[in-house]
Parts: sequence; C-alpha cells; structure tokens
Amino acid sequence: MFSEADYINGWLAYGVGAIVGLWCWWYLLSKLPIRPLRPFLVGAMAGFLCMPWYSAENYHFLAPAWVVAASEGLFDGPEYFWRAGTPLIIAIVVMAVLGVVLQILFRWFITSRKKPEEDSHSAADAGHDDVTEYRVGSRQRAMPSKSS
Repeated sequence: MFSEADYINGWLAYGVGAIVGLWCWWYLLSKLPIRPLRPFLVGAMAGFLCMPWYSAENYHFLAPAWVVAASEGLFDGPEYFWRAGTPLIIAIVVMAVLGVVLQILFRWFITSRKKPEEDSHSAADAGHDDVTEYRVGSRQRAMPSKSS
C-alpha cells in the first residue's frame, strides 16, 4: 500500500504532467485554422485530464477518472466503465462549454475596453484636401488624389 506522502507525490507528478500536456495541446491547437474550436477542445482536454474519481468503491483515495474508467472498463467489463465514466463525460462537457463561455467573455471584455477610434476623415479634411484614404487589410493608408 502507498503512504499518504506517496499519494501526494503521485498527484504532484501527475499535475505537472497534466499542465505540460495541456500546454502542448494548446500549442498544437494554436496552429489550427478554426479559431472558435480551440477553447472548446482545450476545455474538453482539461476536463479529461483534471477530473479525479475514487480509485475503488469504499476507498477514499482519488485517481484520474480516465484511468479509473479505462481500467475498470477494460478489466471488469464495459458496464463498470460508467462508475467513473459518467462523471468524466460530465466534466468534459462542462469544461468544454466553460472554455467557450470564457472565450466569449474574454473577447467581449477586450472589445468593450477599446476606445472608439477618432474620426480619421475630420483630420484629413482639416488641412489635407488632396489625400484620399483607403484600406488594405486592416491598415489604413493615405494616397495623394489624382484630381490635380
């Protein structure tokens, strides 16, 4: 049997590994061209890796729920998967939705903090009548007009 110190050291090692795994997952998803899918997948992976569950019935030590569900489903039969599988699936869904909600709140917070842009036409009209403005991508450029 493991002592309580061994148990805590095991969770610390697993926690560091989960953090490194989530960082690698985030880095891989940063290359994904579909931006709205990223927070959903990162949240789902966080729920998958971070959900603990009791390692056995009538046992007070916890283990990662995916390990408990996989081992019980594999060695005891598919019907035993659901003892830890149900809370694991609930955690995955909740964390995926939470990832999307946090992304929406973050974008709303960032866009609400931006100050309204000053009217660029009033500055151009003040002393530069011969300048025509146009947009290329996200930049605004000034080009002399050809009215002369």
